[in-house]
Amino acid sequence: MSISEELIFRQSGREFDHKDVQLIQQTFRMFPTLSQSELLETIGENLNWLTASGFPKRRACKELIIQMEEQGLIQLPQKRSQGAVKRSSPTNTSLTDTPDILEATLKVISPVSVEPVTNDKPKNRSSPCNDIKSCKKFLLAERFCLGWSR
Repeated sequence: MSISEELIFRQSGREFDHKDVQLIQQTFRMFPTLSQSELLETIGENLNWLTASGFPKRRACKELIIQMEEQGLIQLPQKRSQGAVKRSSPTNTSLTDTPDILEATLKVISPVSVEPVTNDKPKNRSSPCNDIKSCKKFLLAERFCLGWSR
């Protein structure tokens, strides 16, 4: 895979000389276990080939890499599957099994209170939703089990 001095790639308005091609080849040799997307990020950063917002030009880089592969200068790694990882369901134990019927007297599980369902606001009931801000905070904390912060 020798590269002549005249070999120049042009991609998205940028010219690549033999030093750039050697840097790309070296990146492929140094990081053989990286995925294609990780290689594209690394090459874009190493060549300082960035978008106006400062991110590597991944699409243009991919097109360049495909050209280089077609000429036999590099070998792209195989694409990895991106399917969801299947997890096994938890095994049932005495701790996770729920009883079919709960049999107990009210005295055992007291205090028990019964409130009729109405459209009225609850009276004398402590609610975390006293105003919009506290209600939002309560609902976010309840929904996000790992916590919520700004």
